[in-house]
Amino acid sequence: MNKSEILKRGWNKKCPHCGKSKIFATWFTLNEKCEECDFVFEQNPGDSWAFWIIGDRFFLGIFMIALFWVIKPESFQTGLVLFSMIMIPLILTMPNRMGVCIALDCLSRNYLGDEKTVNKIKKAQS
Repeated sequence: MNKSEILKRGWNKKCPHCGKSKIFATWFTLNEKCEECDFVFEQNPGDSWAFWIIGDRFFLGIFMIALFWVIKPESFQTGLVLFSMIMIPLILTMPNRMGVCIALDCLSRNYLGDEKTVNKIKKAQS
């Protein structure tokens, strides 16, 4: 299983390990584990926060810099329209981006040698 496949599964809100079960119970409520393969999405509460903060705030910061220092809206209405054009896609893709954060956490556990994760991934590859 390659890294891009794991990230694609995360974007599609599926288990990064098996790709079958949903990551979320509702729009933004994370399931504890995969219903198919028992992969625990967050072994420790807050494991994916670093990916979430960096990935989310980084792009939001770029958009805000572009909006207020590069584009420089002429009126409040123009600024509001541009702000809405930035925020609506960010809100609508929030679960997808959180799924990628869960997938990145899975990859980091594999890279750092977390035995539970590594053994599950090795079993899936054989």
